[in-house]
Amino acid sequence: MMTEVGAQTMRRASAIILSAALLAGCAWVPPARGSRAEPDRAGAPRTGGGAPAQAPPPEPAPMAPLTVAPESGSFEAKVLEKDPEGCTWVESEGAVTVSDRETPHQAEAAAIQEARSISLRKFLGVKVTSRFMSFKEETMRGQDHLVSDIVQATRPGREIDMRVLDKGYRSVPGCEGCRYYVRLRSCIVPEPMDADKDFTVELKVSREILYEGDEAFLEITPSKDCHIYLYDTYDAGKGKKQTDLLVPSEFLSEVRLRGGQAWVYPDEEAKKRGILALTAQLPPDKPAVSVEEIRVIASKTPLPVRTYDPKIPNPRQSDDSGRAAVLRRLNNSGVNWAEDSAAISIFQRK
Repeated sequence: MMTEVGAQTMRRASAIILSAALLAGCAWVPPARGSRAEPDRAGAPRTGGGAPAQAPPPEPAPMAPLTVAPESGSFEAKVLEKDPEGCTWVESEGAVTVSDRETPHQAEAAAIQEARSISLRKFLGVKVTSRFMSFKEETMRGQDHLVSDIVQATRPGREIDMRVLDKGYRSVPGCEGCRYYVRLRSCIVPEPMDADKDFTVELKVSREILYEGDEAFLEITPSKDCHIYLYDTYDAGKGKKQTDLLVPSEFLSEVRLRGGQAWVYPDEEAKKRGILALTAQLPPDKPAVSVEEIRVIASKTPLPVRTYDPKIPNPRQSDDSGRAAVLRRLNNSGVNWAEDSAAISIFQRK
């Protein structure tokens, strides 16, 4: 998780939709064909103070890029029932080729991306780009991108809830355990006809691969004047996800931005109130790696607490993290809103 660290206080960050539910849990057992190595530190220098970073290990040998498996081309999505709150459930499958170098978290995120892309193409008739997930070799070699966001790429529709029904390594003839497979259900809603298609928000994370204790900052830029709500979804341990609300908080009661204004968090106002940095912290059970999602919601009008608070449950949400509860309420709110998200990975420092 990302913790807000101040001169007198250290507390859990309040929080972000996705997957975290979007991404895999922390604990994993390597398949028999070899353990999955974590990325090297060459692409992740420390950004803040504290103890100096250890010397990076030698650059790993080049590896094959993570790609969509050929069999994914034959997968067909099924449009299922309509949810009482307006979205439609669509079931799909996705598979990617894997090596013995990437983590299961990366493999699962890539397979989820592929399954979601098939669902959106079936229901909305649009092809999702790969902006939110890099399949390039550099990603696998510990560079600045592990996984990124799907949100901007999915317009003209949104996924407001999702369930992973099945996942894991699969074998194909002559290659044991070299596929990662996911079966997914996504609840998708088309963008309203009267939506402002020029209203967007962009989220940038200073670093997407961190080691415990590393510091990071966020940069948010909306296209139009809006109110900002910032979340962090992370592994709380034992396979559970949790979504915390970062902004607004006891430190920053409200953030309103002008169109085109780039806002960096923590900003000077936050630092005056005691938040000096966002510091990477692993869940209590200290897994080898934790994959988290940072999400920003931008609204043209201020949202009531009962809409944006992830701790207020929704009886139809698919998980207990709070992510789907917020999105479902936003979908029914009638307000004009935009979103963006980014994924980060936090590794144990050895």
